[in-house]
Parts: sequence; structure tokens; C-alpha cells
Amino acid sequence: MLKIFGFKMGGFACAHAEKRHRLDRTLNGLSKKGYVGSCYAKYKPFSFSALLPQGLSGKMMYVKLVLLILMCGSFMGLLHSPSIHHGGDQRSTQSPEMSTAMRTSDADELDSGYTSDLRVDWSSVSMAVQRVAREGDGGLRVGILNFDGDEMDQWRTLLPAASAVHLDRVAGNVTWAHLYPEWIDEEELYHAPVCPDLPEPASAPEGGYDVVAVKLPCSGAAGWSKDVPRLHLQLAAARLAAGRSEDRGRRAAAHVIVVSRCFPAPNLFSCKHEVMRDGDVWLYRPDMGELRQKLALPVGSCRLAMPLRALGEAYVSAAPRREAYATILHSEQLYACGAMVAAQSIRMAGSDRDMVALVDETISERHRSALEAAGWKVRTIRRIRNPRASRDAYNEWNYSKFWLWTLTEYRRVVFLDADLLVQRPMEPLFAMPEVSATGNHGTVFNSGVMVVDPATAPSGCSWTTSATSSPTTAATRGTSTRSSPGGTACRRAPTT
Repeated sequence: MLKIFGFKMGGFACAHAEKRHRLDRTLNGLSKKGYVGSCYAKYKPFSFSALLPQGLSGKMMYVKLVLLILMCGSFMGLLHSPSIHHGGDQRSTQSPEMSTAMRTSDADELDSGYTSDLRVDWSSVSMAVQRVAREGDGGLRVGILNFDGDEMDQWRTLLPAASAVHLDRVAGNVTWAHLYPEWIDEEELYHAPVCPDLPEPASAPEGGYDVVAVKLPCSGAAGWSKDVPRLHLQLAAARLAAGRSEDRGRRAAAHVIVVSRCFPAPNLFSCKHEVMRDGDVWLYRPDMGELRQKLALPVGSCRLAMPLRALGEAYVSAAPRREAYATILHSEQLYACGAMVAAQSIRMAGSDRDMVALVDETISERHRSALEAAGWKVRTIRRIRNPRASRDAYNEWNYSKFWLWTLTEYRRVVFLDADLLVQRPMEPLFAMPEVSATGNHGTVFNSGVMVVDPATAPSGCSWTTSATSSPTTAATRGTSTRSSPGGTACRRAPTT
């Protein structure tokens, strides 16, 4: 560091000076006189010390002086700002039309989560409408949800009776984490879990709609399925479809036309109810009873689909022979002993439902006989490898759980890992829709206990849907998957 006239100059030094030695008196004196060959005369810094009162710290005063200058400059800039200087004039002179436009712009900005920039393929929409018209009896009542004004005009050219449905937006502070929290007070030790309010659509005309069309936003970015407005719109469309009257023996809900570049929620609009698809246009004909049952459930895992106390209530099934417990054994015979104990715990809990054990070729005849003696109906399967699992990992063959959907003689199947014990009656779980499961961590559910519905699934439909719509879904524990695209595929069930 070179010290000159009481100031420290960092990062700069003359070629004539030696940093580590004080200059001799002669050279110092010459520099004070402005000696031409001295670098000190050339680079002598300006000092404010002469402007400051005596006895004050120079360094602190420099800092204060700089701050004062900056504050004064900012204040003057604010006073001369056009927005401040002319703001009053602009507000007083703008027209009512401009005020309305500004309010509309602000509203659009607030509702941007509901806006879709997808260009509607009207030829595909027309094809879907023609399919509905062939199945209908004329005079279709049509509800249109989340289409803009120009698109509404186009809808009315196709279906003159089409009407726009009003839907209030979800509060801006509601996030996906509020709908699908990692933890809730299941035992209600402190308070009963609650879910955020999602406004319902405006009431349909008497008798309900015959067709409901909805346009869904989709950014296409990672996490697109965990979007609150997208989920809200699908739930609203489902409610409108389920509101159709059941007169004249009609048991099906209204047709639903979904316009979206991303896949609709598979457990609201199942592939088994898909009538047609062309590009970004899907046409569904949901089952009325099934759709109403799903809409009666909580909107997410923010609340138990079935409170814990409900497991202790009496449950009467209309078809108990079409309900079964199931487990899977593959690659490891040691779990056969656990399955035998699990079977005993199911019977001790008072259940007389069928118990089905799916086993692969690695399970010996000796163990199979023991399983049958414990009450399991043993069926042989071919194990399926998890392509994302490491070799010899504990979850290497856990994709074998997809064999559960081949038990089509059963309406509901409650799957249990072979190392679990049943401590109370579990029959009320058979009344729950698929897929119902308990949480594991984050948005991943625990596939060790889950309710599946194999009886009504078309061959390959569910697997093809999941494989094509969620190519990046990773299996972390067993065959645990993400909570549903759209938020309704996995309902939080009580921990048993």
C-alpha cells in the first residue's frame, strides 16, 4: 500500500516508487512543489479535508457525505418523475372506457393461471360434437367453461344453445402444497384437517347440461400437473357433468369435451370412459354414480378421505364375494412367512373376504403349500422389473404389482405388503375408489397399502395411460408414484 499525503491508495502505484519504503525528504519536498518528473504531482488526489470541520473523523465524514449526496439525488429524481408529476392529470382525464380496459387488464393478469394460449382445433371439436349429437336425442344443452369471447362465438356456430358458465377463481394464496400437504393431523389430536375452498361453478339450468366443454391451461413445464387452476377447472367440469338429471333412465353423466395440450386428470376422466380423442381434444362419457362418488371426496390429501373413526363403523357390502385382499411375493421366499402371519391377522380382525397371493417362480412349492394352508389363494405370475431400479435393489421387481389389475373377478382389491399386520377391521376401505392410499413422503404415496379397482379397467387402458402421460414418473419406494396428474388419482386413506 502506498501512503501519500495521509491517504491510502489501493491498487495503484507509480513506477518510480517503492511500496515498502518511505520516500526521502528531498523527493517528498519536490513533489509538494509540483516537480514535473514526480508522479505525485500528476496523480495527487483531491481532498475534501479542507471543507470539513476541524476535529472530525475524515473517513466517517466521507461516508456520510456520499450517502447524503445519494439521498438528495434520489429525492430530486422522485420529485421530477413523470408518473408522480403527471399522475393526477392522467387519472383525472382518462375516459371511462380506459378505466374499464385497465380493470379488465388487471383482472386478466389476476386470472392468468386460468388462461390457455392453446389454439383450438375446431375441426376436432366439430368431430366430438358430431359424436355427441349421434348419441343424443336433439336439443343439446351445452355448458362452456374457460373459453374466451371469440371462442364462444365459434361454439355458438356449432351449438346455438351453448352458454358460458361462470366460475369464480380460487384465492391467489392457495397453492398445491395446501391441497397436498406432506402431513396432516390424521388423529385430530389438535384440530380436524381442512381443505382450501374451491368455488363451484354457477348452477346449471334445470335438468343439467348434456355437454360440458372446458379448456385447460398447461404450461408444458415440469410440474404442469400440479396446477391449482387446472385442477379447479376439471373439478368444475366434473361437477357440471354429474349434475345432469337422471330422468328417462339416464345413468351416464353429461359428455365432457376437454381441450388441452396436456393429459386430463385420469381419475376424474378415466380412459375407460373415453369416447374419442383427436389431437388436443378429448371426449368423455363418465359414469354418473362413479363421478359423484369421486366428487364427494376431499379435493386433495389435505383431509382424510375416510376419517380414522370410520374404520370402526359397521360396513355392509352388496357384493362381498367381489372384494378381496391381495399380496405379492417375488424374488424372496423369506416374505412367505410374513404373508402367513398377515393372513392370520386379517382373519383375527374379523374379515372373511378372499385373500389372493400372487407369487413368481422363485417361491418354492413348499412355501406355496404353506400359503394355501394359511388361507391364501395362490396364483403364479411373471415378475416385472422396474427399469429405474439398480440391480439386486429391494425394489428391482416391484413393478410386479401391476398384476393386481388382472384380478378382474373382483370389484375392489385392498393390497397389503406381505410384512404388514392388520390390527382392526378394514372392510370400509372396499367402499373407496381407486387409487386410495396413505402418504409416504412429499407427493409420493405408499403403495404398501392401497385400494385398486381391477374389475372395470379395460385391458391395458390404465397402464397405457400412465405410461404415455407420465413418462418421467420415477419409482422410489416399491411402485409408489406421484400423486395424480390433476390431483385426484390418489386419495389419502387412513393408516391401518
